Parts: sequence; structure tokens; C-alpha cells
Amino acid sequence: MRNKTPAKDGVMNIGKVAKLSNVGVETIRFYERAGILPKPKRKPSGYRQFDMSTVTQIQFIQRIQQFGFSLRDAGNIVGGKGIPEVMKRIEQQIAALKDLQRELSKRSKK
Repeated sequence: MRNKTPAKDGVMNIGKVAKLSNVGVETIRFYERAGILPKPKRKPSGYRQFDMSTVTQIQFIQRIQQFGFSLRDAGNIVGGKGIPEVMKRIEQQIAALKDLQRELSKRSKK
């Protein structure tokens, strides 16, 4: 079984980041091209060099999307833009879910 931790120097190639993030290599390249992830450092050979912060960012992006936010929203949040608007949307969703929970609770007692 392969080791699931980054290299001792903390530098990983794109394949390792993809495995740790549970996404495809092309997803990482797409995020980079779209400006959602910062451009990584490169070796003289041109290979990308990533660290654990990239894995953390990708996992955060995936989590944002799991809650129904678009990739554009995720990119804005990662970039520090639009956070107040997203927080407002989250608060609205929480309120709507609480209303739904109350209604379901009433119905289950009938």
C-alpha cells in the first residue's frame, strides 16, 4: 500500500495532490486555469510543485460545492471576495431548513 502523506520536504506533484484531495488531475488543472487556485511553483523541468495548502484549498472548494454553491462562488470565497453575500445566503438557507424542520416535526406528531 502506498504512503498517503506528502514528501518529506512537503512538496508534491499534481498526482499526489489529486489523490489526497480525491479529485482528478484535470480538475486541479481546471481550477488553476480558472484562477480558483493560485499558479503553483514549477521545477525547471516544468512540473508543478504543490504543498499541503493546495490540498486543503481543494477540499474546501469541494465542501463549498457540496452545499450547493457554484464553482464561481467557491472561487470568490477562496479569493476572499463576496464572503458577506455568501454568509447571508447561508443564513437564509439555515432559516429555511429550520422552518422545514418545524413543519416536518408538526407533521410527524399527527
